[in-house]
Amino acid sequence: MSKGKRTAEKLTEARIRAARPKPGGLKLPDGHGLYLHISPADGRAWRYGFRWPDPAETDGKTGRPKLRAQTLTLGNYPEMTLAEARAAHADARRLLAKGVNPAAAKSAAKRGAPLAGAEDAECVTFKALAEAFLERQARGLKPASLANARRCLERHILPALGRRPAAAIEALEIRRRVIEPHLKAGSFNLARRLMCIVGQVYRSAQTEGLKLADPTAPLSLREDLKGYRPRPRAALESPEAAGELMRLLDGHRGEASVRNALRLAPYVFLRPSELRGARWAEIDMERGVWTIPGGRMKAGEDHAVPLSSQALAVLREQREVSGRLEHVFPGHDPLKAISRDSLLKAIRRLGYGPEEMTPHGFRGMASTMLNGLGFRPDWIEAQLAHREPNQVRRAYNRAGYLEDRAMMMQSWADYLDGLKAGGAEAGEAEARARKAARG
Repeated sequence: MSKGKRTAEKLTEARIRAARPKPGGLKLPDGHGLYLHISPADGRAWRYGFRWPDPAETDGKTGRPKLRAQTLTLGNYPEMTLAEARAAHADARRLLAKGVNPAAAKSAAKRGAPLAGAEDAECVTFKALAEAFLERQARGLKPASLANARRCLERHILPALGRRPAAAIEALEIRRRVIEPHLKAGSFNLARRLMCIVGQVYRSAQTEGLKLADPTAPLSLREDLKGYRPRPRAALESPEAAGELMRLLDGHRGEASVRNALRLAPYVFLRPSELRGARWAEIDMERGVWTIPGGRMKAGEDHAVPLSSQALAVLREQREVSGRLEHVFPGHDPLKAISRDSLLKAIRRLGYGPEEMTPHGFRGMASTMLNGLGFRPDWIEAQLAHREPNQVRRAYNRAGYLEDRAMMMQSWADYLDGLKAGGAEAGEAEARARKAARG
């Protein structure tokens, strides 16, 4: 016989019928906390033993609430058969996995009430609230925004608060366990974002009828943020640096989708998610226009990107790789686009550090240098898809500037090629670009 841990034998109807009561009672386990309890008087009941966090006691090492044993009675035998008990046990385990106390849920169900009363809030963990929040947000948020909220919850919030009963979490705990670690690391924007998400989770639960106060209401980061100035995203802003970047991009020998996405980036200066998510159906190669639907844009409006001859050349090369697929830049899974980190890692492999260049930096580089060349700010802002607050002006920017932007984008691409060549060609390219900007 093996010396390993012995697995409990599953119950059978024959074993249950053969079992006899004992003076101190008898437990017949079926696995994962499910057992049949036989009382001294031969009363038989199906029970589920599980552990639930006790908000009154905290583990000194982890700072998390201690887990206490609880018992849920599922039903009596033989009225509830073995198969029915196992099904009820599986339901209870699913509730527990979602952060809901199955014993409290059963109590609420007996009263004919949803988990929405003040007493029911005690049986719901923060993890359960967070999952319900994400489900509701999925109906209205863009996929990228939803993914960002999920990432913040899973990486930074749930490890600290997920197992805690939602009603027991207080402002000081949120500050100490969620916010302060990021304030100390200098990640002020992330700290503020996490505080907002925790508050959104509670307020979302309130709209569903759960009687919970928002513990973030008294929190403020005003004092912490005094003197803080957000750093602009890293970008290359000199002609010499831009020329060196273009030469490195031409020599990059990485995976085709990543290589060509990077080569296209300086010619279109889109946000990284807009570039990565390109679909062939959005691109009109004959007209030389890439129309990105509003659902993929930050401002929620369609955005036309005039394509220079250089951009079209990159796309024709990529079409040989992915022309039969939906995504222009597919990843390892051909049904999905390259990952959000793929461009960043490629830039790091080119030798640029976090303070020098990022995928978003192509936008800053274009904005700074195009303004320096004398192109109209309205054209540049429209091409960057920065939202114009005036609705009439916004509509004109989107439609009326298209020809002007097409001229600017071709001049910009020619200028970058001149910088890449270096020497006299760089000076001549700058002169041509300045002349184009003056019209």
